[in-house]
Amino acid sequence: MIKCGWCRNVVNQRINMVKRMFRWAVSEQLVPASTYHGLQAVEGLKRGRSGARETERVQPVAEKHVRTILPFSSPTVAAMIQLQLLTGMRSSELASIRPCDIETGGKIWLYRPVTHKTRYRDHERTISIGPRAQKILKPFLKRKITDYCFSPVESDANRRQQRCKKKKNVKISEKVRSRYDKDSYRRAMQYAIKAARKAGIDVPDFHPHQLRHTAATRIRKEMGLDAARAMLGHRNLKITDDYAELDQALAGEAALKFG
Repeated sequence: MIKCGWCRNVVNQRINMVKRMFRWAVSEQLVPASTYHGLQAVEGLKRGRSGARETERVQPVAEKHVRTILPFSSPTVAAMIQLQLLTGMRSSELASIRPCDIETGGKIWLYRPVTHKTRYRDHERTISIGPRAQKILKPFLKRKITDYCFSPVESDANRRQQRCKKKKNVKISEKVRSRYDKDSYRRAMQYAIKAARKAGIDVPDFHPHQLRHTAATRIRKEMGLDAARAMLGHRNLKITDDYAELDQALAGEAALKFG
């Protein structure tokens, strides 16, 4: 794997994947339990000791750069960017928003994604949406409650409309998905960055996950590490359910202040 040029993190992920495969095989009585126990002794690669390529840590992006690309994004993508910057939610969570998944009864809206990164650990993920984020999201809730709020179809329609105004040849997309996912959202952001550069604006490369780090950095600076952890949905496996309730209170407080 190292010879293939894979970075250390990816190699370790693949090692853990193999371990999980053999654990499943043991549970199905396909291989002896001793095989899996032997694999448990295989450690992951250590930083600086393996010769594997290291990746740079994800860094937050300056908010001024994020605002710079908004005029070069479709209204749908621009709303997604601003919402992620305010809430710190993951790209997959952002792309999965549906009206039926949001409680809008209080000052803080509560969004509970159907699927999320730690669902397999039986964790509940609740995202607090404050007044500023609510204002951005509200127009996209006017649809069937089971439909996804952010659709490439709407972005494509907006693009065609803008090109018609400029009297350019309009190419109608034959295949447009009904919803964004984390990959198409990332591509849309990269398109906006390229468009900004084409217009002569100096803007660095960045990706959606950096917006999550920007939100975390802002919240941690103003309200502390616990509030940032709560807002982003990070939790330790040893934390009790009572502590999780405290986390949600902190997340709501952060949403009122920043979101």
